[in-house]
Amino acid sequence: MKKKIFMFICIILSIIFIVFYKTSKRNSDTGVLKGNLTIIAEGENYNYLLNLCEKFKKNNPKVNITIKEMEEDYFKKGFEDSLKKPNNNADIVIMPSRYVNYFGSKYPLSFSEVNEFISSYRDSIRKERIDQVTIGDKIMAFPFYDEPVVLYYNKLLLDSNNLKIEDISTWNHILSLKNSMNNNILAYTGEDYFEFYNILINQLKVDKSKKDNHVNEIKAMEVLKEIFKDNRASILNEDEATKLLINGDIPFIIGNNKTLNEIYINVPSNKKVELGVSKIPSFEPGGNRDVLSSGYNFAIMKESKNKKLAETFIEFTLLEKYSILEATNSYNIFLSYNKYQDESIYNTSYSFINERKPLRILDNINRNGTYLKININDLENKDKINEDITKIINSENSVEKDMEDLMGKYNK
Repeated sequence: MKKKIFMFICIILSIIFIVFYKTSKRNSDTGVLKGNLTIIAEGENYNYLLNLCEKFKKNNPKVNITIKEMEEDYFKKGFEDSLKKPNNNADIVIMPSRYVNYFGSKYPLSFSEVNEFISSYRDSIRKERIDQVTIGDKIMAFPFYDEPVVLYYNKLLLDSNNLKIEDISTWNHILSLKNSMNNNILAYTGEDYFEFYNILINQLKVDKSKKDNHVNEIKAMEVLKEIFKDNRASILNEDEATKLLINGDIPFIIGNNKTLNEIYINVPSNKKVELGVSKIPSFEPGGNRDVLSSGYNFAIMKESKNKKLAETFIEFTLLEKYSILEATNSYNIFLSYNKYQDESIYNTSYSFINERKPLRILDNINRNGTYLKININDLENKDKINEDITKIINSENSVEKDMEDLMGKYNK
């Protein structure tokens, strides 16, 4: 009898121990992030996120994050194949807004909409920025950061021509320098004529969904043609363009926030360099000079097996104070969500920049600029349109005549 009682007590104690162990383990795991996350990014985005992931993993040791650097022209070649044949190779893809809009329209079921996730943050993200990545009533990606379009100038070169940056407030001022300066007047660090043209029509706030804006489309093309004809302006990569600016071979660069970092890398330590940062010229005195290009976004893919972890990582990039400071100061990244940004981060000065607080100029553009949303049909025909713009630049016809042909082909 005693033996049976002893066995019964042992069984009860064993059950209590097992239940206690499982409960303790469950409690110890509560709130602990676990799982794998794969992110695809490019260039400086890759470098910044690689650094950020290390900080995230220190706080969450049971999380494994893999950052893959995307191949050149990834969105023109490999990305669409991954949407046609999903293979779970990424949870998050860092995407320019124009490609979110383009691929989100063609393959809406490949993206996880973020309407619910973004609801807690949208009051501190500009509505126009969210509209950039919205198709119908679905928000296809979470805005990461914006790219203010900026005019960089060589102050010493302007001084030698008795010019001040305050004198350069319109595109006509830029064009007039063709007659007074022997140098090429400008380098653009974007991809092609197509992108520059879209910056100009964005500056004029052209809505291509409407049919009554042809006057401004022609106006933008007239400025583009005048800038690039006679080979007095060039489209160059940032490294080459910034070196020309630093050496005084050109007075101006049209670049973006990241161009400042390239200038920092290329400025020699043994040479006096005086450069400056300004808003781009307007079409007329007092016109719009605040323009933003495509911007980048966190696109959470539908095939992701760990969407909650993806959302938690995105929140970390928005809210972790040191990461926000580092984004602005080390990478010149201006987050689209800026509720918790410390104003002091814009006080950084550079020995080679004339303005005492250049980051404040960039941030001002970032907060007030008009957003670029490229027409889907135009993006589909981007290369052909770029070829046609090249022909217009070299054409003897009036811009109005050539633009009638161009708009007849693509504005449908």
